[in-house]
Amino acid sequence: VPRETIEERYLAFVSKFDRIVYNSNIEGPVLDTIAWPDRSKVKDFARSRLLKVLQSLGQFLSSYEPEILVDGLKHIEIEMLHDLHGEGRNLMDWMQSCVSNCLSIADKASETVEVKLAELSEEQAFVATVSWHYASDHFFEWRLDRASRLTTIKADFGKGPVENKQIVTKMKPVEVLSEALFFTQT
Repeated sequence: VPRETIEERYLAFVSKFDRIVYNSNIEGPVLDTIAWPDRSKVKDFARSRLLKVLQSLGQFLSSYEPEILVDGLKHIEIEMLHDLHGEGRNLMDWMQSCVSNCLSIADKASETVEVKLAELSEEQAFVATVSWHYASDHFFEWRLDRASRLTTIKADFGKGPVENKQIVTKMKPVEVLSEALFFTQT
């Protein structure tokens, strides 16, 4: 349903719904700009499909103090395949939120870290990549291999280099639907 139609005809009607779901890979980001009566009821399938990726990233990053993660952090680059642009935008939003929270905890709330989203070429072996760039020699790199679904994290936040590998399984459609309907937070 086009944005204009939703705004002109359906906003009062959708206020009666418990949950509204859409797929930003199809709709694009336009539905995020609608003044929904209750934004918390609107869920993106692309965000729900990221659940296992966010868990993997979050588990690793949460093992470090927030101050260490953002010390000297300049910018973050995220790359996703074109047909996953919705997931890319949601990953970017999640990462911006996490970094903002870390900056706040580190009493650096006035600092900003730019997060950029780019498109991976189809020839790449990866579905997605994330790179954190620092003013120092610190680094954080995350890659999701297309064929094996193996994630590789390489990082050094000043305590020595580490490498971590995990399998991130692709969610089944029923899992994505249940995540969107019942669990995903905005």
